[in-house]
Amino acid sequence: MGLHILQWNARSLYANANSLKHYLDTHNNPEIICVQETHFKDNRYVKLQGYHPPIIRNRKIPIQPKGKNKKKPQIGGGVAIYVSIQVNFSQLNFNTDNIEVVGVSVNCQNNKINIVNVYRPPNQDIKFNDYQEVLHNLSDNIVLLGDFNSRSSMWGSSTTDSNGNIIEKVIDQNNMIILNDGTGTFQTVTGNRTQIDLTLVSASLANDSQWSVLDDQLGSDHFPVLTVLNAKPVKNKVCTPQRWIYDKADWHRFTTLCNEINIDNIKHDDIEIFNQNFCEVVTKIADETIPKTSGTVHTGKNCPWWNDDCTNAKKKK
Repeated sequence: MGLHILQWNARSLYANANSLKHYLDTHNNPEIICVQETHFKDNRYVKLQGYHPPIIRNRKIPIQPKGKNKKKPQIGGGVAIYVSIQVNFSQLNFNTDNIEVVGVSVNCQNNKINIVNVYRPPNQDIKFNDYQEVLHNLSDNIVLLGDFNSRSSMWGSSTTDSNGNIIEKVIDQNNMIILNDGTGTFQTVTGNRTQIDLTLVSASLANDSQWSVLDDQLGSDHFPVLTVLNAKPVKNKVCTPQRWIYDKADWHRFTTLCNEINIDNIKHDDIEIFNQNFCEVVTKIADETIPKTSGTVHTGKNCPWWNDDCTNAKKKK
């Protein structure tokens, strides 16, 4: 048991959605999925079976790349959080335009855990105060994760840059622990791996937590990261109204019992009361002779069509 959080820079969830869906179909689904660089536009998003519609923040203003060889402004970016339909949660609201960020507060048995998903583009300057503005209204039990494009020897980088210094200060000032163990989470075109996808947690959450980098990039140049916290989320009772299964009904017994109804026992001068009495008797007979659905929601698979050919094609990608 525990709270499972999957984080991943998808480098366009439109392009790599099927790989993620296949992963979810073949593994135990995490309660929370945090995605960076969704590349979502307007109100269009990728749906995942078994999850609520995502909480999203899209990039509205293109970012102008720095350097001499400037390309066109980049619209990309965007962040999203998917929450299992079984998990009880609320959305966190942030009053900032400086960071691509979304968050949720997950209700657990003994506390609430605030999960904040961030994407910092390589060419965007985000100050220490910008991060503090996101965190200052949150209580303890914070998980701050995402692609920070920041380097520091604290999490395994060979050098420390100015952005890494800022994240180090965020960790220090907010009594947080970094879960990264030095494993690379991003693979460059030369095959080298760097550590730019980070997972920071409040010190109160660090004990007994597990952090690991998955082997499959799922089509991106980033590896997904799975964090398991020692917390038990409060589950919603997910069900639909029970329905009678008419093709399995015992119609012979139903008819027999209906014919045995004694009208004298249910009749009434008030037509509304008489109707209510009659409906109650017939409903009771139906309950005895017609089976019902369980009311349990079966979410099914995200990619029921996926086969070995798809797996081989993905490996060659």
